[in-house]
Amino acid sequence: MELFNAPNSLTLLRIFLIPVFTWYFLQGEYRLALAIFIATGLTDVIDGALARALKKQSALGTILDPAADKLLMLVTFIVLAMRNLVPVWLSVLVIVRDLWIVLGSLVLKKLKKRLSIHPTRLSKLNTFFQLFTICLAFFLTVLRSESPPKWLGYEPKIAWLLDRVIYVVAGMTVLTGIQYTRIGWRMLVENETRH
Repeated sequence: MELFNAPNSLTLLRIFLIPVFTWYFLQGEYRLALAIFIATGLTDVIDGALARALKKQSALGTILDPAADKLLMLVTFIVLAMRNLVPVWLSVLVIVRDLWIVLGSLVLKKLKKRLSIHPTRLSKLNTFFQLFTICLAFFLTVLRSESPPKWLGYEPKIAWLLDRVIYVVAGMTVLTGIQYTRIGWRMLVENETRH
């Protein structure tokens, strides 16, 4: 059964780790939460490599893997907003953009028999900056909660950098939302002209 092959099992583990990560983060166990977050990232790398190596790239895996990635990213932005590490409006923007893309994909799948939308370069860059934002926020949280003397001087610089990167992520989130909307609209028009 394709649900229980090695790559899909790792993806399911990643999904199950998300509430564990959330719990520890909200309890103030930031180092442990960070370790779990890194572990989820590693399962993402490993399950993709396994799927290719074992030729176990299943239809279910193509749905589960990006769903797990999106869920982790959305939950992380929500808990960061709850701790005032990123503004609430940024978390809302990230969530709305992803829901908009999912809704658009569902509409296109309903209207077309085949749907193939791959991440764009801009979208990959957006993901990088989102992860960079999360890493900065984690580092800042550890600094503020544990106050290690040798790192205290870096706190204002990291806070300043995080404030700037937040606006980069916001801009790229809007741009990629527009980009995917245009791609989806073009596919929809092409589908209508064929009929």
